[in-house]
Amino acid sequence: MPRIMKTIALLFGIALLVTGCAIKPQTITATEAREAAAFLQNRVQAPQETLPVALSLDEAIARVLKYNLEHRVKMFEVSLKQRQYDLSMYDMLPELTARGEAEHRSNWDGSVSRNLRTGITSTDYTTSEDRDQHMGQLSLSWNILDVGVSYYNLHQQANRFLMAKEQQRKVVQDLVGETRTAFFKVLVAQDLRDDIVKALAQAEEALSTAKSIEDQRLRPLEEVLTYQKNLLQMIRQLEELQRGLSLAKVQLAALMNLPSDQLPSLEKPTWYGSLRGLELTREYMENYAFSHRPEIFEWGYQQRITALEAKKAILDLVPGIGFNLSTNYDSNSFDLYSTWQQASVHVAYNLMNLAKWPAKKKMLQVQQKMEEAQGLAMGMAVLAQVNLAAQQHEFAAQAASRAKTLAEVEERLKELSARQVSQGQGMRLDTIQKAVSAITGNVNREEAFISYYQALNNLFTALGVDYLDYSALPRELNDLTAVIAGANAKLWGPGDITEVLVVPAPTASEEQPL
Repeated sequence: MPRIMKTIALLFGIALLVTGCAIKPQTITATEAREAAAFLQNRVQAPQETLPVALSLDEAIARVLKYNLEHRVKMFEVSLKQRQYDLSMYDMLPELTARGEAEHRSNWDGSVSRNLRTGITSTDYTTSEDRDQHMGQLSLSWNILDVGVSYYNLHQQANRFLMAKEQQRKVVQDLVGETRTAFFKVLVAQDLRDDIVKALAQAEEALSTAKSIEDQRLRPLEEVLTYQKNLLQMIRQLEELQRGLSLAKVQLAALMNLPSDQLPSLEKPTWYGSLRGLELTREYMENYAFSHRPEIFEWGYQQRITALEAKKAILDLVPGIGFNLSTNYDSNSFDLYSTWQQASVHVAYNLMNLAKWPAKKKMLQVQQKMEEAQGLAMGMAVLAQVNLAAQQHEFAAQAASRAKTLAEVEERLKELSARQVSQGQGMRLDTIQKAVSAITGNVNREEAFISYYQALNNLFTALGVDYLDYSALPRELNDLTAVIAGANAKLWGPGDITEVLVVPAPTASEEQPL
């Protein structure tokens, strides 16, 4: 019997060894690749509410916040950190272990015994165990050192959860800015589509006429070539704008997780075309940024995590004290008691912790200094970004105002040239050029306002302005659109901007930190 058991055990071990050696990396098959592609194509664009006839900026932002895949990933990350924090709470509880065991011997556990005082060995074999036994144990163990480490781990996990919320704030700020810029570009393409097509046709016609004049030598050659050069530059500018605006439609649809061919016409905001007055001092903007930027909050939470890591390191100098309580059962018929309770206390300490403590202490000090340096570098970057964004906003406002005035002048020149031609005082070629210049001026004006709104959005992002509490946004699209409409009216419409800026960051709290 023992020989048979050894043979079986040997064969079983050989089988496991052969099976382990036979496992090889398996590449994805063509069928699996097709199935994965079909799954992603079917799921990448989730069903949405019916699109309106005219899409407003407020609803576009609402659809981005609800359906954008990057935002959904960040929301899942925040939810995961929350669940990890909840799970960490259980690490502070004592361990409750239930154990069951069954044993069988092929023969009796018999033995002789020797009297240590007389040296006489008994001649009869005796046993104190059954051949079949069933044992069970329910134990409760608790280590004070582990509880201390779990306590600090719990608070570190809480701060990681708060860091994830700040990262979500940053993602939302970037997405809203991208949505607003893409929306305005598509809006300009929508409003100026016919004018751009008309301008291109007129420019091509004027270019053909100019070539005919050159061939017939009706005007000085230098004048005709200069005229052709100006027309070609206008055509190139209009074509580049046309291509850029077409790409903006694809970008806006992608942000909302929609096919580009399903994007409806856009509704112009009431405040579009106006400049936002900002009566803010540089000192106010810098102070506001330091108390609202997501990066500042992230750095603060990382400081907490590092401080808690130092406290955890101190626990390495403390011996571990553990308690154990258990209730036991043994079916052995030779025992006097088949059930009993047991309690124990143990103390353990790794003496090598004393040897590595100086090195670990220096590591924590270097880490703390490194994070302080990172904070200083980030603070300098925040100051630079705020001042740069403020200057860019001023320049963009000035450029938009100039472009608006220039477009008005170009329009008046076009009308003047048209009147002169109708009165027989001007040339039709000049009229076409003035018409193309007027349309180009309108395009430049719209581009200048897009740049202005982008600069204003960059300034709000540099300040860390948040007009939404992302943790309490409505789930219904109509309710979400209404909330965003109110926020956009405060930030982009007329009124005192300081009414919005006094609002603390959504993640700020008056409660004591964990």
